[in-house]
Amino acid sequence: KSHVDDFISNNQNLPKELILTVDGREIFSEQSNPVQPLNLPYDRSVNEASSYFISKHSISFTDEQIIAQRHSLRAVPYTKATYIWRNKKGEFYVYGLQKKVYFEDYPQTCCMCTCC
Repeated sequence: KSHVDDFISNNQNLPKELILTVDGREIFSEQSNPVQPLNLPYDRSVNEASSYFISKHSISFTDEQIIAQRHSLRAVPYTKATYIWRNKKGEFYVYGLQKKVYFEDYPQTCCMCTCC
């Protein structure tokens, strides 16, 4: 049985569950038995999550044999855009390799369009 945990290092207002649904670029992958906690210079929170998940899995699944463990890091691109429309400030995000859009507070509630 596989046990998977996800950690998303994201300080923006982009919901983390949306990031899990899009493609990114794999920037690190390691598989061994067991894996060692990550020690990356550019994001301490990733290192802490790595240590936490390794510890959690060794404690939580004591009745199961670990055959292999894997760390995988994906970089998911996103862009935050800010705007002013009718004197209202707002923001939206374009994220993932598919370029999906997250626009929580879309400024217009009704769009009328006539196509001829």
